[in-house]
Parts: sequence; structure tokens; C-alpha cells
Amino acid sequence: CWYDPRDPADLRGWSTALCVFDSEFAAGAAYGLSTPFPIGTAGFALYDSMSYSFSAVPADQVADLLAEGDYRAGSGPDLELVRLPDADPAGYTRYAEMDFPTKNTFDLDLTGERLRARKGQTVPVDIGFANHGPAWLALLRSGGEPISFWVDLPPGTTATAAPEACRAAGWEGAEGDYLCNIDTPILEDASLTFTFALRVDEVIRNATGRAFFAYTMPNEGNPANDSGAIVLNPRGRP
Repeated sequence: CWYDPRDPADLRGWSTALCVFDSEFAAGAAYGLSTPFPIGTAGFALYDSMSYSFSAVPADQVADLLAEGDYRAGSGPDLELVRLPDADPAGYTRYAEMDFPTKNTFDLDLTGERLRARKGQTVPVDIGFANHGPAWLALLRSGGEPISFWVDLPPGTTATAAPEACRAAGWEGAEGDYLCNIDTPILEDASLTFTFALRVDEVIRNATGRAFFAYTMPNEGNPANDSGAIVLNPRGRP
């Protein structure tokens, strides 16, 4: 067998095994590998999808197929096909897909900022986002659409600039002043900063806004840090 290893940076990548079996095979019979191939998952896996398929090709096409990829020869014992006498070939398929594991959790974290500013002053306010893992968050099967969080600005302020990923939520029924998107996949150690420019129109002591997820996502292992406060001119020490 020869193997075309998957690029680790390609989240949707495939790994191909090309094997030559020098034997005769009966038509209409079912065969299996002499040694099952193991499948494992990393600590960040959550609802990851594994799919496989196989195709039979004439042995004289092997050289052409090898030339098409970066194949490396296997180092293990010879792999053989063995006939499964009690198997019904009608119950087999050339393609299968499965999800595993399903019990992992991630920890999404939103943080705000505490700062002081005078009336008329414009200050940068950083909203931090992080995933503390251990799982990543990927919506690959549905196209990788983003997840979102809301931002309520502190009273007495106006945003003069907002991150590219955030838009003013000016429609009826909006739950916050801004809606921000985070692209997926979100890796198990991801971190991002969303910076707003806030102008202080009125100095209000302890004026408080927040960044928050509007709902708790399944597999969120620590909902307690799913929101962060934005505090301008806090009482006492900053």
C-alpha cells in the first residue's frame, strides 16, 4: 500500500490509500481487510465527520495513480483481502459517513474593558473573544456559517467606528446595539479582539454596557463567562 497523507491545515482534507492485491476474487462475494484500520480522534474533536469510500481499479493503472499524488509506501505488514463467507454483499456500500465523538465541550469567553474618559473624548474599547477548549467549534457540514454575539454600548456613548465583523443592529426586535460575527471553524485555542471607538457624549459614573451571546450553545462547558462588561468611568479605582 501507498498513502497520500492529508494536509493538517486542510480541515476538509482527504487521505488516500492505494493498495494492490495480487490475488483472484470471486464475483458477487464480500471481502474484508485482513487487519482493521484504526480510527482515533484528537482532544479537540466534537461532532467531527469521518467519511470513507473505496474504488476498485485494474492493477495496470497503479503507476498512473501513484504519479498523481505524493504517495509514500507503507511500513507495516502486508495487507490482504479475505473473503467473508457469511456476509451478504447486498448489505455493503462503497461510501459511509459518521460523526464522533459527541460528548466534548468548548469554553467560549467574552471579555469587556474598564476605562475612564472625559466628555467629548473618543476612546478605543476592546472586546475580547477566546475559546479555551478543549473542543473546537466547526460547522463544516452546513457551510461554516459564523456564530454571533451582541454588544450593548454603555449609556452616554456613541460608536464612531466599529469592527468590520460588527454591524449596527437597527432593526425592530434587535437585542443589542451591534451584532458581531465570528467565522467558523473556531479552533480550540482561538482568540480575537473586536475594537470599537466610543465617543463619550455624557459622563455617567459606572456607565455599563456588555458583550454577550444571546443564547447558550450546546456543548458550552462554561456559560458563566459568555458575557463581558464594558464599564466607563467606574466608581472607585479603575
